[in-house]
Amino acid sequence: MYKTMLLAALAVVSVSAFAQDKVWHDRDRYDVDDAGKTQYGMERFVKRQCADLMGPDSYTFETMLNRMPANEENALLKGIFCAHREAVKEREHMIAMRFPDNTEVVLSTNTNDEVGNRPMRMVMEAPGPRDIDYRTALDILTSSVNATEGSWIQDWWDTAIDTQKDVVVRLLKRSANKADEPIYASLYVHHTYDWITTTGQ
Repeated sequence: MYKTMLLAALAVVSVSAFAQDKVWHDRDRYDVDDAGKTQYGMERFVKRQCADLMGPDSYTFETMLNRMPANEENALLKGIFCAHREAVKEREHMIAMRFPDNTEVVLSTNTNDEVGNRPMRMVMEAPGPRDIDYRTALDILTSSVNATEGSWIQDWWDTAIDTQKDVVVRLLKRSANKADEPIYASLYVHHTYDWITTTGQ
């Protein structure tokens, strides 16, 4: 009896852990936007998501960051954050396209906005599964950062071992998987997409 209960409990924990590994835990899209205003905010946001990785991946990621030069660490965290932010924006576009009469969606013209991450959009717009190879991962990471930050990411990528790259790829896949999250019409009726629309400011 106890053995059966123990096995059932372990199965539930295993399935829960597996499910957690598949998604980013955004409180809301404004939380993502606010986090992107500072390097510290981006770092906290990414590290909070990484706490939900499987044990070995979480350990690899934390150890990797601790041993990286500060400039490379900051650039990598920014690249991961910006890729996820682009995934959230792309999902908003998918929702808006589903309800074309609800609102007009225009990409933000905010001068502080990050440049769009085309490689992430291409992954999300392609039919699933959302597979990301090393080359695509590097393109995604460097697409929303400046040239200097991109060179720091490239320097780290060239010396990183496969285990470290795999953790980063898994994080990017989790972001891209936002394309496959269900869209419930009742949540988006009369919804305005302020986060990705422009007010002419």
